[in-house]
Amino acid sequence: MQIRAVTEKFITLDLCAELGFIHRSIPVIGYRPNVVSTTLFDLVSEQPRLLPAVIHVRQLIWDHVEEYFDKPCQVFVEHTSLISWHPGASIGWHHDDNREYLSQRHFSAVLYLNTQGQDFTGGTFSFQSGPPPLHILPAAGTLLVYTADDRNVHRVEEVTAGERLTLTMWFTLDEAFQEDKKVSV
Repeated sequence: MQIRAVTEKFITLDLCAELGFIHRSIPVIGYRPNVVSTTLFDLVSEQPRLLPAVIHVRQLIWDHVEEYFDKPCQVFVEHTSLISWHPGASIGWHHDDNREYLSQRHFSAVLYLNTQGQDFTGGTFSFQSGPPPLHILPAAGTLLVYTADDRNVHRVEEVTAGERLTLTMWFTLDEAFQEDKKVSV
């Protein structure tokens, strides 16, 4: 099984800008310093009228993950977040199922909504080892998918200026952890 892939121009620049607008409409303090996030639950609770674009792109990514990892009708979305990283934000080497409370995560996806060098500096996503690509230079519309296990230990280097925007999703093969059962409109 392939363990990672990058797809450029996965969505249009206009759709990237729309998702950025949605995120800025109801940002919530993030899970680490200098990070702001907007979850699907936040959208449902605060601004349900903004859901259609997020749901559309979420489904496109979901379909891509199922196809790329050859798991048709077996994958469930575990979590969806629009995330902005501001100067000083970073995360060290880790993999996305590296804690007991994250062990249900099987696949990850990061959709870049803006471009490194144009909208922000720093913020490079790097894998510690394994097959190429090892360094992902964020560009608006580019989708990165990878397994959430220890074959894909990665980090995000410190953002030094501007705002790095992503739509980040985690996926599970365990229906009990699907996001849709936790979020109701």
